[in-house]
Amino acid sequence: MPETDSPSQVVVSVVVPCFRSIDFLPACIATFTAQTLDPDLFETIFVFNGTDDGGMALAEELLSASGLHHQILKSSVGASPARNRGSQQARGSWIVFHDVDDTLSPQYLEALLASATSRTIVPVAGIVDIDEFGNEKPSEIHEQIQEHRGVVDARDLRRVLTLATLKLIPAEVVHRHPFNEQLDSGEDVALFADMADAEGLSFDTTPAHEGAMYRRLVRAGSVGRQGMTFDFKVRQRLDVIEVLEQQIERGGPLKDLIASFVISQASFISRYLDAHPEQQETVVAAIKERDLHNFPWYVLRLRSQRLIVSYNFAPFSDPSSVVALKRAVVSGKKWNVISADMSSVRSTDRTLARLARDAVAEHTMVDGPAVWSQWSGMEDFMERGWTALEELEVVHGRQREVHSRAMWPASHYLGALIKARRGAEVHWAAEFSDPLSTDVKGNFRPGVVTPSPLLAELEDALRAVGVEPPGTDSLFVWAETVAYGLADQIMFTNPHQMTAMLERVTDRTLRERILDRAVVSPQPTLPEAWYDLGRGPTTLTPGVFHIGYFGSFYPTRGMGDVFKALAELPAEKAARIKLHLFTASTPQLAEEIARNPRRSSIIVYNSLPYLDFLRATREFDLLFLNDAETRSVGKRVNPYLPSKLSDYLGSGSPIWAMAEPGSMLSRSPVHHITRLGDVPAAVALLNQLVPGGIR
Repeated sequence: MPETDSPSQVVVSVVVPCFRSIDFLPACIATFTAQTLDPDLFETIFVFNGTDDGGMALAEELLSASGLHHQILKSSVGASPARNRGSQQARGSWIVFHDVDDTLSPQYLEALLASATSRTIVPVAGIVDIDEFGNEKPSEIHEQIQEHRGVVDARDLRRVLTLATLKLIPAEVVHRHPFNEQLDSGEDVALFADMADAEGLSFDTTPAHEGAMYRRLVRAGSVGRQGMTFDFKVRQRLDVIEVLEQQIERGGPLKDLIASFVISQASFISRYLDAHPEQQETVVAAIKERDLHNFPWYVLRLRSQRLIVSYNFAPFSDPSSVVALKRAVVSGKKWNVISADMSSVRSTDRTLARLARDAVAEHTMVDGPAVWSQWSGMEDFMERGWTALEELEVVHGRQREVHSRAMWPASHYLGALIKARRGAEVHWAAEFSDPLSTDVKGNFRPGVVTPSPLLAELEDALRAVGVEPPGTDSLFVWAETVAYGLADQIMFTNPHQMTAMLERVTDRTLRERILDRAVVSPQPTLPEAWYDLGRGPTTLTPGVFHIGYFGSFYPTRGMGDVFKALAELPAEKAARIKLHLFTASTPQLAEEIARNPRRSSIIVYNSLPYLDFLRATREFDLLFLNDAETRSVGKRVNPYLPSKLSDYLGSGSPIWAMAEPGSMLSRSPVHHITRLGDVPAAVALLNQLVPGGIR
């Protein structure tokens, strides 16, 4: 290891990784000999990595002649191994990183050391970019430094944290935080915010304001300026993002800053896709292989020829919105979305954006008031939705696959309009969450269509495929009929729903068409990993049997039977049970609880955001759900299946279903089933579960 004697007063070690550096060594060494800092106070450590191009011999010759304290070392290939090797051998108590092709202003080291007054404050120099012809270029990094004088927070100098250079860092801090040698590039991005986070570092820009300048050569061959290759723009960026995600998951105070670096790295991938759109599937597959929980998909501006039309969609909090989004997520594909602004009738759910990032390419939310059963609202959504489609297709190209989902009928009206105008070039799947034309009591829903050019267009489209338009002005019957008559695929969520809806179709030709295109597709269950992302409920009291219920109450679906079962339990048994209701509190619910002698066993909470709800389902001893009561209103089959069942099934927690005989819920793969209305059976089940079920 060639070196000069290094007296004990050496304070600063300058580490210089060298790769194919022979042309840059003379200027690099000259910039150190020109420093105004006493040469006895610093050493230079040149670390050669990779094939020797004669640089080691030249460095030894020039450094020996310079009189500088120095070391010449070798390491494995890469800037990170070289910097780590040099740092390990450093004899100064402060370390500076320097790139061999760059130079310094004469006062650089002296100004940095003058500001080294604390082991938690990192002095920072300024920077100027120099092209290969010696011309100075503006630097966004330097502009950011100039905006802040004195000691500042790491968040104020985010660009400085993306460079290894410019900084004077305590040696013990560098030793605790080596460069990641598994990264081929971006190792500085992956290091310094995490270092600042872990060590509580702040930064002092005084040296920059006093003229200490780092002169960075911007050249085509440097690591940070590699070409538009898949390896550099995609693979290496994903390597860095993986490391950054691990840092974010530790939850330090700078996690939001680190998350911004994830976005910056994803921007490289986005630019690669802009240049190579034909490789979108390959890039998406590469990202999904990494299992990155916080990848910012929206940055990529992915193109998609698949469209979801869902009047009610994320970020609005509603079972219909959530199921439409889950359909997109479990498909494993990217979808464009056209939806309505539901802010006048629905609250938003902050956690749905996390789901949407993985599944949505572009989302257009159509302006206008939310409308359930007025024909003018259907027409407005069709017109605005068609305009949104045309604008979306400027970027994404023709949409070849359309999926519409209703309870809200406007979804199917826009789906039908797209199919009517595009014909065979688009495949339209129309999904029904529940019977549309009749309510839970079997009554026809109010709402009528009125003659208009758009209605006439749908009439013509139906007749063109041999389907007679409805002989009624019911808006909801029309919504069902245009889906039955025009869709290439008609989706039902359970067989009983399909049976109940087909019973109302009297046109034999239309009925045959439905049967030919019908599929039963249960509401989707998300993969297990999604259940770990939210925040769970408050800590549950040990030694108590905890039952969780999540959802809304309706005239045909309530908690009356469960409340009665609690009331019939012995007081000492009921005291060992807590029934947690996550629902919208109403005066009727509050009154029911107040009348119950076991009211101390019942706790009501606000409904949870969706991902928090998923997390919470894993915390309870038992999850409860119940059927809608349909026998009293004369329904031959119960067409309803609680949407929460699909989410409960993914939790791994035991499930208790209170079901109508023969219903789909009564046939579901849950752990315990009692008959709706059978309070003694519910009491018996609780007596059975509580002694052996407490955690």
